Amino acid sequence: MGNPGSVTSRRWPTLEERAELALKPGTAIDAPALIQLIHEVNPSGRELAPDVQRRRYQLKGRLQSSLILKFKEQLEVTPLPESDEVVGLRYRPQNRDACHAIVVDLDVAARSWVRLALDIGKDPPPSPSVPAPARRRKSGPARTAATELSTPEELLRAGGAAAAAFDFEMARECFDRALELSDGGAEAAQALLGLLVEQLAAYAD
Repeated sequence: MGNPGSVTSRRWPTLEERAELALKPGTAIDAPALIQLIHEVNPSGRELAPDVQRRRYQLKGRLQSSLILKFKEQLEVTPLPESDEVVGLRYRPQNRDACHAIVVDLDVAARSWVRLALDIGKDPPPSPSVPAPARRRKSGPARTAATELSTPEELLRAGGAAAAAFDFEMARECFDRALELSDGGAEAAQALLGLLVEQLAAYAD
């Protein structure tokens, strides 16, 4: 006979636990599953306790950031007429919405990409098809221009644009310089950390 309490002690993970698991580095999750989690976590229109609602909105922003960083080539960003700080996200392969995103609630790298897509005024740029050596050859003038930027805000915008264009060398230089000029500012540090971990997997750095 087994332990009578062993069966009753087991339980299914809660919604928030499943969301946290999906956000762990190295977790394999496809876009449709991530979008389903976003819809389940979304507290809009639900009667929840204030602390639960706040926690759910934070999780929603983190899940949407993960969706953007992993699947941006397949996403469409649509601005809302009533607010520049809220956008619609749509997964093009399934023509499926990923809920409205509050731009300031997104991670720094995802936020920069969304704002770049809005500035361009068209669908987010696809992945460059040119080989890596060609992209590096083109990055010289952009790096020179980066050294002429004088404020952390300008450098963060330029770094976000470079990361969205897959010019990670340029992005790292911009974020490094923004961190230096801001004397270790939190936003610059988060941008650099996001680039190193999410894009470059440079964990030691």
